[in-house]
Amino acid sequence: MRLFSIILAVIICQPYLLQAQQTAVEEIITRDKVTQVVSALSADSMQGREAFTPGIEKAAEYISGKFGQFRLDTLEGLNSYHQRFPIYRIQPGEVEISINGNRISEDHGNYVIFSRHKEVNWEQLEEIKTVERVTSDQNLRNRYGPIRQMNKDLIVLVDTAHRSTFDQLVRFFNRPTRTLELGSGPTQVFLLTTEDSIKSGSLSIEQRVEKQVASNIVGKITGSSLKDEYVIFSAHYDHIGIREPVKGDSIANGADDNASGTTAVISLAEYYKRTAPPERTILFVAFTAEELGLLGSRYFSNQIDPERVTAMINLEMIGKPSQFGPRSAYLTGYDRSTLGKILKNNLTDTPYSLHPDPYPEQNLFYRSDNASLARKGVPAHSISSVQIDQDSYYHTVDDELSTLNLDHLTDMIRAIALSAREIVEGKATPNRIESN
Repeated sequence: MRLFSIILAVIICQPYLLQAQQTAVEEIITRDKVTQVVSALSADSMQGREAFTPGIEKAAEYISGKFGQFRLDTLEGLNSYHQRFPIYRIQPGEVEISINGNRISEDHGNYVIFSRHKEVNWEQLEEIKTVERVTSDQNLRNRYGPIRQMNKDLIVLVDTAHRSTFDQLVRFFNRPTRTLELGSGPTQVFLLTTEDSIKSGSLSIEQRVEKQVASNIVGKITGSSLKDEYVIFSAHYDHIGIREPVKGDSIANGADDNASGTTAVISLAEYYKRTAPPERTILFVAFTAEELGLLGSRYFSNQIDPERVTAMINLEMIGKPSQFGPRSAYLTGYDRSTLGKILKNNLTDTPYSLHPDPYPEQNLFYRSDNASLARKGVPAHSISSVQIDQDSYYHTVDDELSTLNLDHLTDMIRAIALSAREIVEGKATPNRIESN
């Protein structure tokens, strides 16, 4: 009888607890504060927040200043909120290639090189064990992906019948690239040639390398009973910077992409700092260099033990209503873990709703920073509301503050706080993602 009375009391109290949480969310996460933060991050003075520019440095200082204002802890091993790390900019340089006594033209239009090495010298090409061919009757686009996934040194002989497609590869890849791991991994060379085999030859590559320094911004609220388990709220704060002018405007402000998500991280940091201490430790992370290939989150994922991360909720473009209507959003990779179901269930009896990603053909699960930790088995997903199939402002100078729905953005941040409550409190744990 006593047990029944306790259960009944809990059931009766639940609606009142939820109402109290909703009231706290609305009092702490206000439209005025959200507007202030997203306005600052998307201002012209931030110059579009491109990595390695004064604009992104200004944005980093703004975010770290907010974390300091809320008195967040710093991540273990750091003496500030800045997690600084090197990124290497690699630019094609001198290349000499000879096959079967014939020298490949120095014109960059005849080769594409994938290498994280400053210098490569293959004096006997015939000793390279992997030589792939793309013949005239094959589809270069279809062959390209599987060949690139071969984790080994190789040369690819591409028939000259593929000149048009090869030119597209050249335009996209024969330009400066950036990497975290200089001097590691295989070298792969695609050659446009009439040769169909390699009997002799040599290859020499000398690339220009510049070391640059980037910063993720990381704050922490240390948990109590489950302090060794992490819940991560994240967003990338970089964008694409200065573009070709359109009607006199050259700054790609990135209001939705992704000042909106970064605003959510800052707002959630204040919310959780001002409410009861969480059971699990919460990390608030603003990633840099997402636009360069998720480099900030890739570095972060290599510095943290993924087994300690219970869940990662990444915020990506949440400043406009979704196709599901007001106060709604969607979760990428919904079926890959139970995180989405937990978040959705926690929104029952609230004005908010969460849905599976309606754009599977866009591969959004792989295109944001959640992917870096998901590859390591973390239940890591992105919440978004952008109608990506019809958003004309994406990666343009028109992604301005004026295009956002600030009521919706405020509602989304409140919804995220409510949806994650059981995970933060240690009452729910999503299953792991298959890392392969």
